[in-house]
Amino acid sequence: MTRYGYARVSTKDQRLDRQIEALVNAGVAYGHIYKDKVTGAQDGDRTQQKRLFKKMRAGDEVVVESWERLTRSTRQLLNYDLMFRNLGVKLTSLKQPVDLDTAFGRFVLGTHACTAELERDLIRQRQAEGIAVKRSHGGNVGGRPRTAGVKADAAVRLYLGGETPIPDICAATGVSKSTLYRILRERGLVGVRK
Repeated sequence: MTRYGYARVSTKDQRLDRQIEALVNAGVAYGHIYKDKVTGAQDGDRTQQKRLFKKMRAGDEVVVESWERLTRSTRQLLNYDLMFRNLGVKLTSLKQPVDLDTAFGRFVLGTHACTAELERDLIRQRQAEGIAVKRSHGGNVGGRPRTAGVKADAAVRLYLGGETPIPDICAATGVSKSTLYRILRERGLVGVRK
């Protein structure tokens, strides 16, 4: 019987340290922890997860910090639970300590997975609604926000005055050099100043 751990984060910038520490503290040997950096909401290349699944044998245990680390899809989580049970492999979540060998434990697993998926869907829906509202009011969606009109106008006035060096214009108005040149291009003023 081998105790394996699985840890996953959603982006390359996130760190696995906290999950790994929790797994080691739960008695999983560091060398038996499989780690992926891939989004859970989409099917990605979970190379380490696939390796873990090939390694599992009857009597083994797979420990995760939470079920969401294994997958964030309700259907996939329930499929994994069925696969583990058919293989005789125990699945343990440190944050959701229920016995999946019981009907109640499997009920809790399904309920939790559905609730987590609903929460993610509601967040995406609210984000889409917010973007739609912003677009309908002519707002900038995504990317770097545009420099405020007052600052842009002040920078252009200083530029057209011809007396202030570009670095001083940028320092005085808080408009970056690249932004100033973009504003000048948009207003057809590039090259006006000698």
